[in-house]
Amino acid sequence: MSNLRSISLRFLKRSKLLTLSCFFSIFIGTILIIEMFNLSQSATSSYDREMRSLYGDCDMAVSYTDYSGIKEDFINEIKNLKKVSKIGTLMYSSDLSINGTPVYAIGTDNSEMVKSRYHFTKKLGDDEIAINEVLAKVYNYSVGDYIRFEVEDC
Repeated sequence: MSNLRSISLRFLKRSKLLTLSCFFSIFIGTILIIEMFNLSQSATSSYDREMRSLYGDCDMAVSYTDYSGIKEDFINEIKNLKKVSKIGTLMYSSDLSINGTPVYAIGTDNSEMVKSRYHFTKKLGDDEIAINEVLAKVYNYSVGDYIRFEVEDC
C-alpha cells in the first residue's frame, strides 16, 4: 500500500499539468452530468405545464365514436378503476350550425376537468352555451347574447 502511495506522489510531482488537467476534466464532467439532470427535470416540468394548459387537468382522455353505444355500466367501470380519482363526461358533436357556420359542440357535466380542458369557468345551465372567442369576435357576440343554432341533418 505504501508503494502505491509513493508512486502516486511521485507522479503528481513530476506531471503537475497532467494531474491538473485530469482533475479539471473530472470536475467539468461532473458539472455537465448535473446540468443534464437539471435540464431534463426542467424540461419534464415544462412539458407537464404545457400539456395541462393545452388539454386541461386530466391525465387521460377516452373517446368513443358512437355515443349511443356508451352504457352507464361502462362509465361506472371506468370510475371504479383503482387509479381513477376523477371522471368528467362530455358529448362531442360536429353537426351544429350557428348562423350558417358549422361549429363543433360539446355537452358537458360541468366537471372541473372538462372546464379546464375547454377553458371556461361558469357552470352552464340547460339553456346556455359557451362559444370560443374567435366566433364571438366574428359575430360581435357578448356575454348574454341570444344565439340561434340548428342541428344539421346527418
